[in-house]
Amino acid sequence: MGTTYLNGIPTETGAFIIEGASSLLDDIALGVGSASPASFLWETADDNANEFIINLPAGGAVDVPVIAIGQGIKGVDLGLYNGVVDPRIALFGIGARTTGTILEFRKARGTIAAPTAITTGDDLGSITAYGCVANGEYVKAAAIVLDSEGTIATTRLQGIIRFQTGTNAAPSVFADRLTIDSDYVTVAGNLTASAVLGTYLRGGATTSYLESVVSDTAAILFKMNDAGVGGVEIARMQAAADPYFQIGCNHANVSINTVTDGLVLQMAPTGAAAAAGQGFGMSWKIGNDVNPSQVEERGSIDLVLQTATNAAEDASYIVQAMVNGAMATVLSVGGYAGVSKLGFYAAAPVAKAGAYTQTYATADKTHAAVTQSTPPAGGTGATEGAYDTAANRDLMIASITAGAVDLLDLKQLVNALIDDLQAVGLVG
Repeated sequence: MGTTYLNGIPTETGAFIIEGASSLLDDIALGVGSASPASFLWETADDNANEFIINLPAGGAVDVPVIAIGQGIKGVDLGLYNGVVDPRIALFGIGARTTGTILEFRKARGTIAAPTAITTGDDLGSITAYGCVANGEYVKAAAIVLDSEGTIATTRLQGIIRFQTGTNAAPSVFADRLTIDSDYVTVAGNLTASAVLGTYLRGGATTSYLESVVSDTAAILFKMNDAGVGGVEIARMQAAADPYFQIGCNHANVSINTVTDGLVLQMAPTGAAAAAGQGFGMSWKIGNDVNPSQVEERGSIDLVLQTATNAAEDASYIVQAMVNGAMATVLSVGGYAGVSKLGFYAAAPVAKAGAYTQTYATADKTHAAVTQSTPPAGGTGATEGAYDTAANRDLMIASITAGAVDLLDLKQLVNALIDDLQAVGLVG
């Protein structure tokens, strides 16, 4: 069995048996193994903190600083820790079962013989890491704290896991960065998941937002697919020159009314001017009534930049809807070549019609009063149906002339209305 040493002096070779209550005095190490590569003792070298010490070898060769705990591992060449230099505790679970090894923390108030209920907020256990920052000075850098919360009663205990870190400050501030309980996962500060999401989820006292960590390349901040059939995308960016949009931005340029909080779509290409034809669009797609899996565009509204001259830009809205199975423009309105224009039913947008100037009668589009007079009655006998006097003939001429004036005035009115309706695309 080897040799047993007390205070460095070999006491017995072979089996070592202790019967009854026994103890080793302070600072006397009980060595284990040939030449005692490992030992344990009650150490009093620290004047302020006597402690139980397990002393392991330096490692790097055959003797390694590993404490292995498991079932049936005695006398087995594990072949796992050759040359190890960092102390470690290894738990081995063996057997045809679904459960594994357990590192267990138990907390109670009272005594070990008569434990009593804990109080909400009691820590149940923790794993804590310190780093040496100066001679003899260790600072806590990170910890995982297993905590309790909520109502504590028979068969009832709500738990919480706190992930804590110290800040890069002097002195470091140690606080919760991530907490997980039965209701929420809470993040304090920035959540970086670039390996998985390529994003930052930033939260703070004054601002919170989701930010892509990918720069000047294709990136989608949020996307949800429906089995490959459809999806939802928010802020799809293809390159640095592509636009972005803001939702719920208090934008100073909104001045139509007193409400300035709303949806703002902002085109901000980098290193290149916005070009004619660029803009924003919104489309509505509905499943085909014959083939529901086929989704067709049924309507759209586009805001398109018509001209991009600095300080003289023109933009217009184009509204389309499905007509007889095909998308068609039903309304276009906005700026075209510096003029506000309107078009219906795919007609080319035109400027607003001005007042129609008439050359006689009234100067507006109101029909003038009728001026035609009743012609005189004809003669009798041989002159029946004729105008046998100059006066009668003059009356007939005047009546016909007045009727022509009325007809021309009405024609002018009708033509003016037709011109205006054609100008805005209401008639062909």
